[in-house]
Amino acid sequence: MDLLSLYDCYTSVVATQLESIGICAQGQFSKFVRDHTFDHTGDFPLNTHGGQLGFGQADLAGGMSHVIEAVVQLRGEAGERQIPNIGHALVTGMVRR
Repeated sequence: MDLLSLYDCYTSVVATQLESIGICAQGQFSKFVRDHTFDHTGDFPLNTHGGQLGFGQADLAGGMSHVIEAVVQLRGEAGERQIPNIGHALVTGMVRR
């Protein structure tokens, strides 16, 4: 996966998603964070637009920002935060009931 754009209303939500989708082993989030870099040039680009933790919780619109970032990256239009040679992106969201 070239980009992970994960819903991030709280840091714990990112940890839960990474473990639930099999990106890192259950209970190994802290080790995973220590072993990888997550910026646009790192080995695991994550929320390259800053995510909701970086720019604010825009309620329901916040999740859509992840879709927009993935499209911008895949089109090669992300400017200085562009992931080189991107081909695939995984976007997640959460449902409120």
